[in-house]
Order: sequence, then structure tokens, then C-alpha cells
Amino acid sequence: SNAIKYSFEDSNIDIILGFTDNIYKLEIKNEGIKIADTKAIFNAYYQQKDKNIGLKGKIYMTLGELLFKLLPFTSIDDGTVKFLGWGLLSDSDKIITSIEMFLFFIFIYTTTKLIKSWINDKKQINILSSILTKYKDKDIGLEYNNLVAEIEKSDKNLKHIWNEFNESLIKKETLDGKYIIRNSIDSEYFFNKDTMISHVGLKLYSAIPGILLGIGLLGTFFGLYVALVQLNVSDANQLSESIKILINMAGVKFAASIWGLGLSIVFTSIDKFLEFNLDRKLELIQKQINEM
Repeated sequence: SNAIKYSFEDSNIDIILGFTDNIYKLEIKNEGIKIADTKAIFNAYYQQKDKNIGLKGKIYMTLGELLFKLLPFTSIDDGTVKFLGWGLLSDSDKIITSIEMFLFFIFIYTTTKLIKSWINDKKQINILSSILTKYKDKDIGLEYNNLVAEIEKSDKNLKHIWNEFNESLIKKETLDGKYIIRNSIDSEYFFNKDTMISHVGLKLYSAIPGILLGIGLLGTFFGLYVALVQLNVSDANQLSESIKILINMAGVKFAASIWGLGLSIVFTSIDKFLEFNLDRKLELIQKQINEM
């Protein structure tokens, strides 16, 4: 019974009966886990702890194989994770691979757009910061018109924001052509994340983490659905084998959910990191304007 219990799936068990020197010898050989301590097998209640026999001779999948199986176009073939062509994949593996490729496309496309948006916003913020730094040690009452002219030439969006800010300023011109300037509204009202960071507040970027997670879950459940539909319940003999295959392969279907959750976390982290980076620069700009 132990030879059957501890043998690899689809392996052979050899029963050999021999007669040598007037002694009958019964030998049983199986293909399975080796006995670690042969001296202890005759001890009462002795059991070897390692009984985790996997698919076709594999005791277990290594961590590397588990991570490797998360990749698209991979399948478990003969107990080993391998890259396979599209035509060699099972129906459920095709579904998971399709979902994973779709997740990668959404993640790469939206992350690329996010980074481009961040580069443009950073450029705009750096331009305004350099102009304000240039006039930091100058008499803003005398140089205000030059400051406004330089900002208007630098960027269309900066021109629009500064013109709105300019309308809130209280300016009084003295006889010598100098301006006494006071602001009636804090600069933060005009120069903030909503006006200076283009992707903040866009529904597309805020929805991406949820979309990635939802697609991953959909792929997992659809893959399980296909596996369950193909379960053969008409034949009692085949049912046991079908259930065994389903259980062994069920974990694979969660690869889509793992990718969906993982990519949503990565996208959110990138988004918040870039936003925090620009937010710090905006705080410095607000401080520069208020101190002018």
C-alpha cells in the first residue's frame, strides 16, 4: 500500500519474486520519494514527513517555477513549466495569456501617457520657478511688467494662470512708476495641482487601478469556468482524473488576478510618486510668489 501511496503519478510498481539459496525473496520497487532514513522505517509509527507528490514525478514546484508560471505563454508540461506556442496552449491557458497580454498593454500605455504628462508638467513648473528665482532679489514693484512679459512668453498655460492671478492683485502705481502690489487671494488658489499638474483629477488615471484589478479577476473566473465546463462527470472513472487535473491546475488560473492586483499597485505607486514630486515643487513656487 505504501508503494502505491508514495509513488509518482503514472509511474510503475515492480513486484519481483525470486528464489536463491533455498530462500524466497519478495522485492517491491516503485518510482517515488526516496526513504531518507532507512534505519528508522522499522520503528513503531514512523512516517516520513515529505509526502507532497505533484504532477508526473514532481514533488513540488520550486519558487522559480511558480514565478515563471505567472508569465504569459507558459504551461505545465510533463511536470515542468515551459514556454509554449499559442497553438500548444490549453484553452484555459490561452484565456489567461490573452488576459495577461491585455493587462500589460493597458499598464504600459497608461503609464507611458502618465510619464509624458509628468515630464510636460515638470518642464512647466521648472520654467515658472526659474523666472521667479530670477526676479527674487529684484524690486518687484519696478520689475513687475517685465516679470509678467517673461511669463507670458514662456508658456500658454502659465500665461493663462498668471493672468487670472494678476486680476486678483491690488496694484497701485506711484509717481515714479513703481507698483505697490498686494494679493487679495493666496497664490495657492491659482498655482495648485488642479491647474499645474495635468493628470490629477482625470477620471482615466484614477480608474486604471480598478480596471486592472477587475480585468484580472475576470480572467481568473473565466479560466476557472472553462476548466469546470470541460469537467467530465458522465464517467465515474474519468471523473476522478478530471477532478485531479482541475485541482492541480486551479492555482494557475489565479495568475491573471495576481497580475491585475500587482500592476494596479505598481501604477498607483508610480502615480503617487510622480504627483508627490511635482507637489513639492509647487509648494516652493507658492512660497516664492507669496514672498515677492
